[in-house]
Amino acid sequence: MSEYVVCDSPTIKSPHHLKKALISIGVSENHIEEHEFPVALQGYQGDSRKQTAHIVIRRKNVGSASNDIGFEVTDNGISIMVSDYDKSHGIGRDIIPMAKGGTGKLESAYAKSVIEEKMIGQGFTVSKCEMGPKKITIKMVR
Repeated sequence: MSEYVVCDSPTIKSPHHLKKALISIGVSENHIEEHEFPVALQGYQGDSRKQTAHIVIRRKNVGSASNDIGFEVTDNGISIMVSDYDKSHGIGRDIIPMAKGGTGKLESAYAKSVIEEKMIGQGFTVSKCEMGPKKITIKMVR
């Protein structure tokens, strides 16, 4: 049984931008469950785990030997729950923050979503966007 790694993410606070970031890194919108109250995550054998989450990507949408991936909305941000197995496989690598050994793709996509929404709200249009592992370049025009 693979244990969950819980990563508190004080920079990821908005479920709306989290969902946009997940879609941006390749998670199908249909595979993202949103719940008003936290639901139990499932392990790779379909067993119910003690970890709960408001936003869930079910294991069948992660990989054949995977566990659910969960996001718990808290007052301090969003906690990310990825199993020890999944943090080094598939989409799990991209969800784990760079500081915890992941690729940082989710963090970058989240930042891009927040920046774009704020700038569009100020009358700008995105003309170019490049995302690297440690750098995002967004060119905005009015």
